[in-house]
Amino acid sequence: MTVWKFAGGLIELPIMSRSIKKSSQYIIECLNDRIKLEDRSIDPLDVTRTIKLSKLDENLIKNAKHLSSKNLFSKDKSACFSYEDEYYFIYVGTEEEISDNAQDTEDEDLDTSDTKDKNFVRLPEDEISPGWTVLVIYQLKVILKHDVTSLEIYNNLGAIDDEYYDSDAYRYIKGCFESFYVYKIKPESILLERLVLSSGKPDPDISRVLLVYFLNYNSVNNLRFEQGTLDIFKSVAYEGEASIPFESILDSYISFSWKYSFLDVYRCLERLFRIPRILKLYQSISVDLNFLEFIDKIEESISWKPKEEDALKGLLEVIDEELKEYFEIYNGFKSVKTKIAADYSGETKNARVIYSLRNKIVHFNPKKIKIEESGWNKVIRFCLLSTYLLYKKYGEFLRLPDSDQEELTEDL
Repeated sequence: MTVWKFAGGLIELPIMSRSIKKSSQYIIECLNDRIKLEDRSIDPLDVTRTIKLSKLDENLIKNAKHLSSKNLFSKDKSACFSYEDEYYFIYVGTEEEISDNAQDTEDEDLDTSDTKDKNFVRLPEDEISPGWTVLVIYQLKVILKHDVTSLEIYNNLGAIDDEYYDSDAYRYIKGCFESFYVYKIKPESILLERLVLSSGKPDPDISRVLLVYFLNYNSVNNLRFEQGTLDIFKSVAYEGEASIPFESILDSYISFSWKYSFLDVYRCLERLFRIPRILKLYQSISVDLNFLEFIDKIEESISWKPKEEDALKGLLEVIDEELKEYFEIYNGFKSVKTKIAADYSGETKNARVIYSLRNKIVHFNPKKIKIEESGWNKVIRFCLLSTYLLYKKYGEFLRLPDSDQEELTEDL
């Protein structure tokens, strides 16, 4: 329900469903725009002639709930929808399926086996009905392919004099727009883990959904991460706490720069800098606020901020023994410390090394950072593992029992 506030009080109004006519005509208008752009001598299509839809298609278009969306690269888009108690993920763009012949994981404690089929079921092409096509193109504003010409559009659709565009015309129309894929999210998937308790229904995190999708269904690996790094990305995606800022993890994964891939993971740690000390205060007093609201009040009252290096040091000390259990990742990071600064040794505090690298990137630095790909992989693996362990420890305090969660965690 939509709530409008008037002087006399609150009035609840029903949310209007999508217009079937408007949604279908939008697609024809897109085709007409291409005709007008290329050749004004060609008659435009009749916008009153729409795509023929079944009752099921009409119901889908009117009632599917658009939960979230995210644009990627120049043309690629993604979105989550819910419809009749089921959840769907849409990807618009080129898809390249990843081989199932993955290497063994680097660390036995990171179990990423048999994850692909636990999350998605891709709808076959013949199950993507006209309703899905109209819904996706209209809601996500999918663009036409660059090689579709005005003459081709007219030759295929201009001579039709029926009331509707039939199934043959529909298939041509669908092919004019950028390709899209529809996945049903399985009810048992971790992607539906985060609950909005006020509604009692799952709330998929679009960034986490995309991360899982890219790791298993679409070979986006711009930095050529090593298999061990991919494994820890998978552990964060499949097993990580719902309170992890997955947008930063996704940005790290699809980055074109090693420096910024590292910084995106660092931001996940940075969001926790205030947590340990304020949590101690929170647990020592009785206050009728949840933890995130308490942090917000502290920020409003005294604007306290910890010293970054000290805060990072405190965080890593909390999980030091757990980090050492991941022998390969821990020692891999230890071996690259001297690459970050010549005066660092294997015994230099991990927090100092990470914070120093962060400063070399974000502040003026006359010396170019010289770390090889294998070194960046080791640094990023260590930071991803630290993120995974710290959010596992503090995750229960970073959730709100309503939809305000995302808004407030942006401030952490």
